Amino acid sequence: MVLANTSGNLKFQRPAQFVWQTDLPFEQTLLLSNNELWLVDYELEQASMRSIDELKNTPLYWLINRPDQLDTLPSFTDSQQGVRWYSTQQDDTLSFGFVNKKLAAIKLNNRLDQQVLVSFSKLKTNPSFKQNTFKLTLGADFDVIR
Repeated sequence: MVLANTSGNLKFQRPAQFVWQTDLPFEQTLLLSNNELWLVDYELEQASMRSIDELKNTPLYWLINRPDQLDTLPSFTDSQQGVRWYSTQQDDTLSFGFVNKKLAAIKLNNRLDQQVLVSFSKLKTNPSFKQNTFKLTLGADFDVIR
């Protein structure tokens, strides 16, 4: 059963920079830049700084810090609708899906034991980004929690 759907975009650049923006109904941005991890909630007009340690057990950590291991993930689990799923040795609740050797999806179970599926489309390899892409910019009405 699908509880919710949202869309958005993810941009990342090594080393250790990304911005993940989701659209309505859960309009949020997760930003990592200059060793600061920020969660921005637009409905609450709030930005909170998070510990980078919270990121270490997430798929984003694998994408940013272990890209060489994505192609050689050790455990092939199955193939569904043309997607070949691989699990990490460290965490069997996290799987990466590949189509034609390109990352197509990430599947994980969250703390509530709900399955989260993130599908990627319009994937671009080695794009160039504007200088302020990975910079936190907030409106004057936003509360900042450090």
